[in-house]
Amino acid sequence: MLERKLDKNKLTKILTSESELSWDEFLIVCEGAKINARTIERNLSGVTKSLHAATMREILAVLSKIAERKVRPAEILKTNEQESQPIDGRRVREWTIQDYGQVITCPNGLQFQTHKLWHEIAEQFDCGKLYDLHGIHASDRRLAQECLRRHHRVLKTVEPHSVFPIYRQLFQDKQQDRWWLIESWVDGNTLEHKLQHGPLSPPLLSQVMYQLAEGLFRLHQADIIRRELSPRFVLLTHEDESVLLTHCELAKLLDGSPTASAEARWPKNPYRAPEAMATDSRTLKKNADLYSWARILVHAYTGQPPPKPGDEQPLLTQPEMERLIPKPIRTFTTKSLSPSCEKRPDGFDKVMPHLRKWHQSLRTK
Repeated sequence: MLERKLDKNKLTKILTSESELSWDEFLIVCEGAKINARTIERNLSGVTKSLHAATMREILAVLSKIAERKVRPAEILKTNEQESQPIDGRRVREWTIQDYGQVITCPNGLQFQTHKLWHEIAEQFDCGKLYDLHGIHASDRRLAQECLRRHHRVLKTVEPHSVFPIYRQLFQDKQQDRWWLIESWVDGNTLEHKLQHGPLSPPLLSQVMYQLAEGLFRLHQADIIRRELSPRFVLLTHEDESVLLTHCELAKLLDGSPTASAEARWPKNPYRAPEAMATDSRTLKKNADLYSWARILVHAYTGQPPPKPGDEQPLLTQPEMERLIPKPIRTFTTKSLSPSCEKRPDGFDKVMPHLRKWHQSLRTK
């Protein structure tokens, strides 16, 4: 592929002289052109000091729109969202694109844009995630492709199960560095969004924690560790606020498959077990997910982001929590919050009957 040598200073000079854009505005333009932020960092921070010609064409296309309409980058992005212009036509194989969602960045740096698709033969809505890998470093591309294959393997292993989306297909776009991951479409909001409005009601708390444990238990039965879990990756459906676990490409398979990158490349996650991003992830145990589950329970009960590790214990002995949550579940939660994996329970098997009974007792009220 052709490359155009262009360092940050030179590009800034060209942009400020030709389009009167600041460097910060240029980054907004890159977002509008669907250019991966990590690509910009790598290409313009001295790592490669080059931009692929295809990348430049996409950037220049947005610049030309700005020049034509005489608007600032933030305004052109709003216009693009309203127009919902397709990335690669209105069709994706046997699907037609109905709507365009946000660009999501995973903790490992992988980015995708969601699309609401209509399957013309099955006559159903599906979710299409478009991963744009063009222009990124070869090692990052290999890691991203492995993440996509991991997502495929996880969903194929655990389905059918109501806590996971139904896998449809994984394939490369006509442009070889774009991948489509197709799965079932579910309307809903994240648990993260729900908790911004305060703690969960007792019936919903019991439902979310039971169904979340059910999904993790199913993963563990298949020798899969969820590892990177937070309210951001838990969807509550619009229909009945049932739990759906998303972002399965972040899971770890205990079959020797390549795993995710080291801790230095992942942002902080207050729900992640301390040992989850250890250099030697081969020693990671399934009870790392118990730690995340317990931290989410504390957040969902209090409505406040989880405190520092170790500061949760006083919350678990509050009279109100003792009244609301059965003792076997409180004991399990307390042990699961241990920073040492050796002191946590091995899994959810013994607590599942108590979680099920708790959920059923509140659901009937």
